[in-house]
Amino acid sequence: MTELDTTAADLDETDDARRLLDVVDSWMAAWNEADRERRRRLIVRSFTENGRYADPFLVAEGTEAIVDSLGELRESFPGHSVRRLSGIERHFGYVRYAWELLDPAGVPVTDGVDVAELTADGRFLRLVGFVSQLVPTPIEQGPS
Repeated sequence: MTELDTTAADLDETDDARRLLDVVDSWMAAWNEADRERRRRLIVRSFTENGRYADPFLVAEGTEAIVDSLGELRESFPGHSVRRLSGIERHFGYVRYAWELLDPAGVPVTDGVDVAELTADGRFLRLVGFVSQLVPTPIEQGPS
């Protein structure tokens, strides 16, 4: 197929795919960013202003809460980094992808999967992170 054969639908799909890749990879980069203002800019690219992030260790709602929560996690895991391990699966307004946490030497410590609901502009409205090793506590009913 040549550039002339590309339809508007193809361009939209390509643009959507590029946008989604930017959203997910900006989120991954936010985990690795020590500077609060740069981390905030990455999160704004990934989440809506009222976005919500939850994993087994924290829940954060809104840009500033997400920025601060990632900063606190970074302090708990000095020198660690996060990277995406898989492609990004998307359907019906949801995405999922795999990631891993690396220690300062680059050795994998754990991995997991993020599942997110997207807004019309392609950013995260809600994102839930799951760690592959299940947290060793009984199931509890948390806030919904």
